Order: sequence, then structure tokens, then C-alpha cells
Amino acid sequence: MSSMLSIGVAGKRLPLLLLVGSFLGLASCATPLPETASVVAQTKTPPVRNITSFSGALSCMDELFVSHGIRNVFITSAGIPDATGEISTGTREMLISAISRMSVRSNAFRYIDYDPTQIDVHHLHQLVDSSGQFLAPNYYIRGAITQLDQGVLDSSQGFGFSFAGTDVGADFGLNKNQVVSMVTLDMNLAHFKSRQILPGLSANNSLAVVRTGRAADAGGRIKKAGVFFNISLDQSEGVHQAVRTLVELGTLESLGKLTKVPYWNCLQIESSNPAVQAEASNWYQSLPPSERITFVQRALKGGGYYAGPIDGVLNAATSDAIAIYQTEHNLIANGRVDFQLYMGLLNANKKLAGATSIAEGETARTEREQPSVRQPVGLTLLTERGAKPVYQRGENLTLAARVARNAYLYCYYEDSQGTIARIYPNRFQPDAYVAGGKGFLIPASNSPFRIIFDKAPVQEEVVCLASDRELSLQLPKELKVADLAPLPVQSMQALIDFYRQLDRAGLSVARLPVSVQ
Repeated sequence: MSSMLSIGVAGKRLPLLLLVGSFLGLASCATPLPETASVVAQTKTPPVRNITSFSGALSCMDELFVSHGIRNVFITSAGIPDATGEISTGTREMLISAISRMSVRSNAFRYIDYDPTQIDVHHLHQLVDSSGQFLAPNYYIRGAITQLDQGVLDSSQGFGFSFAGTDVGADFGLNKNQVVSMVTLDMNLAHFKSRQILPGLSANNSLAVVRTGRAADAGGRIKKAGVFFNISLDQSEGVHQAVRTLVELGTLESLGKLTKVPYWNCLQIESSNPAVQAEASNWYQSLPPSERITFVQRALKGGGYYAGPIDGVLNAATSDAIAIYQTEHNLIANGRVDFQLYMGLLNANKKLAGATSIAEGETARTEREQPSVRQPVGLTLLTERGAKPVYQRGENLTLAARVARNAYLYCYYEDSQGTIARIYPNRFQPDAYVAGGKGFLIPASNSPFRIIFDKAPVQEEVVCLASDRELSLQLPKELKVADLAPLPVQSMQALIDFYRQLDRAGLSVARLPVSVQ
């Protein structure tokens, strides 16, 4: 065979940075621009975070909590007071509403209410100590409106301006009296019993509010960690709506960090964003090795890649399941738990959870109905380089196979000269019966044999066949040769046709062309 089957031992915070886009003056006037408000108000400040309403994002968080199994976290707050003394608004009720909207389906958070006249969590702590009937929260939120700079920029001249170099349309059009103010809200989470502020869970956001005198329309665009958000605050809303926006964003951000769910997805921020990567890396590094494995096992089991126990032990079944997932998602198929695997599963968790419920529902329906017509079992065959891989001479081939339901699997390799050999089952993986929904590797990650390409350039092929019947028992004697040995067949298609004669209804076939350069 031109590709040698070598037998031998194998070698041994999301600190969501927001950048306000640059404006271009559309009229020649000396009017100050709103995006410079933070610079005028406070020199050397970090980039400002300018946000709009987060109604959809709060519902998205509810779905994330469902998929990650977050439930019954008890939380409370004394409210978000105005440390500037300039704004009178119901921040506590805004906070409760935001938490409630993130817990509609998931029941992720339960808000513990208490006498609002007890404005300090210290009083609540005493109440819990003195009464066995009061349910103690796990965490509490504290924060304040820490900055309100009114009239940072003031102008009474008519002009217009808009963002340049972007694809999303947004602008401000003002005819008279423009005033730009800055509102900043800081939010932190604390452990209730110890009253210790939890590091890394803070949210600090600022919003620029444009007020106009008359004949005004306001709209805008902000850029947060590479994502643009539109802002719309009509004149009747002003600072109070800005505060609600900041409360919603801060609550989403803080509780997302607390539960370690990919909340950036709800803000439409790509997981490849450096700030997202840094946040997730901190989460990963904070997990003990056993908890990392437990997370991976749970996620892979939810996606049908793994059928073993969730015990935090990196066993052979877990390694094989990891390698299958890595192969199907264009990661290095090494069967190990690493940050890239963690990041992939973290962002895919919602999809994996959905796939789990569908699979379970269809399995139950199939067993109840017991259909009389047999269907193909369903078979997927990939490599770490996809469905049409290209290799270099001297490289190894590892296949990732997966059947939709329990089946018997047979895989064959054809080299460039037309020689065909069975590579699965083999002496190192002797059982043709495989569990449905569970991926595995050929050769296995710990197998002593490797498929090594020793000639180039050539075109070769792998074919796998799956059936819920043990078709090998019906094969003629001449095809029951040893594994990795040449078969007396003229072509791969002839072999497939022979199998189809044995099972026309239930057979699944997967063909994978291989190029060696």
C-alpha cells in the first residue's frame, strides 16, 4: 500500500472595552463633539462604554442560564444609591426587574426582598443571625452612581455629525442647544455570609447623554469590544433612562461573571475578541484540574460525544470523546483538556444542550412507535483536517467516526494502487459494535498502530459502513481475512455493493477522500 500501516508503539474581566467611534463634522462650525466628553471631564480615562437598552440581552442570559444549569442562586441588594446627589430614580426596582428578566425560564436567581428602610446589608445580616425563618441570600449586589458630570460639553449652535468608516447608520442631528453629560455606575458582588467583595466580578460603565433644547433627534453608535451598539435616548428620557441602561448592563455583566457563562454572546461580541479570551482564560485557570474535566465531561455528554460517568477523571473514554469533538471542530485532536477545548465547549454549550434534548426526545419517540421500516443508522466520518483532508508525506491519519445510534461499524482503506485493507475492527480495536452518539478515533488515541503516508503525491480513500446488524457474520470466507491485510476485491465500490446486498435498508456509508502531497 502506498500509505504504510505502521505497527509499533506510538511515540512517546471580561473588561469589555468600549471605544466610541470617531465623528466627522458635517457642517463647518466650532461645536464640541460628544465623544470628547469623557476626555474633557476626566483626562487619561479608559475608553468610555456607551450602551443602549439590553432587553434582548437579558432574555438571552435567561437562555444561557438554562443551558448551563444555573438555578436557585439567592441574591439581594440594598439598591444602587446616587453618590452624586443629583439623580433621584428607583435603581433598586430597576435592578430587581433586570434580575427577574434573566430568570424567567431558568429560575437562575431568586431575589430576597426585605424592608427597604434597612438601607444597609449589615441590618439584613443581623436579621438572618437572629431568625431561623429568614432565608439567607448567597450574594448581594452593591454599587452606586459614582459620577454625573452635567454640561461637560455645551453648545448652542446648529450642526450635524455622524460616524464614518462603519456599516451601521446612526447620527445626531441638532438645531439648538446641545449639552453632553456623563453618567457612571459602578457595581460589585459580595458573598453574603462573609461580606467579602468578590474580586473580578465588578462592572464599571459610563454613558454619554446628549440633551438638546428644541427640534432635536438623537441617535448614535457605540463600539464595545469591537461590536457596535446603537443608542437612542429621546429628550423625555434623559439621564433616568441612561441609569436604567447602566443598571441592566452592569447586572448582566456581573452575574455573567459570577456564574461563568459566556455572557459576551448576549452582547454579540465574538469569542475571539481578546477581552473575551482574557476573561475566559481567567475562569479556566481558576478551576482545579478535576473541575475542568468535570466541565468537559458534562458538556460532551450533553452533545452526545461521551457516555461515561461524570467523575472528573480523565479516562480513555473521556480522551476519545475529547479527540472526536476536537476533530469535528477543527481543534488539535490530542484528547487532552486545554483552554481551547474549554473555550469551544463554553461557547457551544447552549447548542450542545439543545442537541441533547432533541436526541432524547427522538429516541423516546422511536422506542414507543417501533417503526416497521428500517432506516440507515446514520454515520459521520471526519479527520482533524475536515472531510477532504490534505496531508504531507510522513504524516499520520486519524479518523473520527460517529454513528447516530447503536451499530456495527466496518472501515476500509484503499491506497493509490487500489489495494484495500480493513482498518476497523482491528486487533487493537476488535469490537465492531459501537454506541450511538458516541464518537471515537481510528486508530484509538492509545493504539500501538498508526496510519502513516509514505508516498506522494497520491489520492487514496477511506470508506466506513455501519448497520444495526452484524454483517461480518454474513461475509464470505475470502473477505474474512486478517485486519490490515489486502482484500481480494477489485475496488472500493465493489466492496460497498457487496455490503448493500446484505443490508439495503439499514446500511449507512461514509466515504472520505485523502490527498497526500
